[in-house]
Amino acid sequence: MHEAARDSNMRIPHVGFKSDRIETFWEKYADLLRRIRTERDDMGRYLIYPWEAATYTRSTTENIVKMWHTIQASWDTMRFHAGAQGISYTRVAMLRNDVVYVTPIDIYEVRPGKKDEDNRVAVVPGFGRYPISDRMIYGPAHAVEIWASHRFKLLDKHVKWVLKNDPGEYDD
Repeated sequence: MHEAARDSNMRIPHVGFKSDRIETFWEKYADLLRRIRTERDDMGRYLIYPWEAATYTRSTTENIVKMWHTIQASWDTMRFHAGAQGISYTRVAMLRNDVVYVTPIDIYEVRPGKKDEDNRVAVVPGFGRYPISDRMIYGPAHAVEIWASHRFKLLDKHVKWVLKNDPGEYDD
């Protein structure tokens, strides 16, 4: 047992892993993946496709859906563990286990020298935006929950917002 946990009755942090089969992913998201490949707006532009990003292909978009699925599954696993242990998280960090973070991470630091003492700020660092970063987020649990588990249910609302407010240009 860790000395600090024994001395102060602190809980030892839990690190959990969940695995999934690719077949499960394809079954779960078949309808969404079909929509990504086929749905277009009145001008013929794909609705659920970042067509302004010239480097994107259909497989890139499918990989983003896989990423979202993994993030949501990680969140769900954490929530399940919290419920099973009878604990409630107030501030959390979601970090990829295949990324090397070369400096210490203080999940209360919102910028150098500034702490989030009121637990009101979520931080998503600006590195790796393609167009979003999945490498790290930390902050209030309720904010991280939105980032981690509301992507699929907010997708149609976001698509409508983009078409109305920022339709961009499209070359097909």
